[in-house]
Amino acid sequence: MHWHKTFSSNPYGQNAAGNYATSTPAADEFGVVVTWTSPAGIVMLALDPEGHQMWRRELGDYIGLNGSGTSPIIVDDVVILTNDQDDGVLLSRLSGNENPDAPMGTSSILALDRNRGVNRWELSREAALAAYSTPCLHTRHDGRRELILTSTAHGITGVDLTSGQVNWEVRDIFTDRCVGSPVMAGELVIATYGHGTKGDICVAARAGLSGIGDESTLAYEITKGVPLVPPPLVVNGLLFCIPVVGRWRGDLLECRQWRIALAAASRW
Repeated sequence: MHWHKTFSSNPYGQNAAGNYATSTPAADEFGVVVTWTSPAGIVMLALDPEGHQMWRRELGDYIGLNGSGTSPIIVDDVVILTNDQDDGVLLSRLSGNENPDAPMGTSSILALDRNRGVNRWELSREAALAAYSTPCLHTRHDGRRELILTSTAHGITGVDLTSGQVNWEVRDIFTDRCVGSPVMAGELVIATYGHGTKGDICVAARAGLSGIGDESTLAYEITKGVPLVPPPLVVNGLLFCIPVVGRWRGDLLECRQWRIALAAASRW
């Protein structure tokens, strides 16, 4: 082991399938970027290859029934974090015990300077059911790159990597949480959502089109064998989905069902 660092935090409630290290670190030749949450708020930290702290940001409160889970990504000299949070009133309404005073999370997408940790841009987002998906990258026909994001409130969104402006958005797709991360299949965005431990629907949206989730914006959808957490995988025109339906006991997953579904990504 080259180096080891320990950081203190406080216990907090979260989904039984999660833990305090659910978010995956992002690494490049300059070091590693990590993030975690606690009742005190969101922390993002950058360490150099020797484990020395480069910068640390306190990013404000986090409201999420299941804890946090989204992971940072590094694109060139920018760190991206989707800070999607819960609408407490909506959660209480869905549970059948509406509380108008329930806390409301403040959702956003953050782009930070890789070397200094200062904001490059921040895009405010609506809060609904907190998403845990990590964005992927898409290169448009004009050569500009955009982030592809999924959430209950916004559906599927293309956001310009440099400016943080919304290029397009398809809403009214997801009725529950987006846990698995989106992937690109050519000009199709493959994205999933679900509830509990089960994925509900996988959709293929046409990148660049705005509207609602209907035949004009969606190429197809899959309703069987859909993963909740593992993102789909596209290889040589085939779409691989690995739905795992099970329950966590400590660090052990009891897998009750394991299937692999294959579909031609361009013509399912």
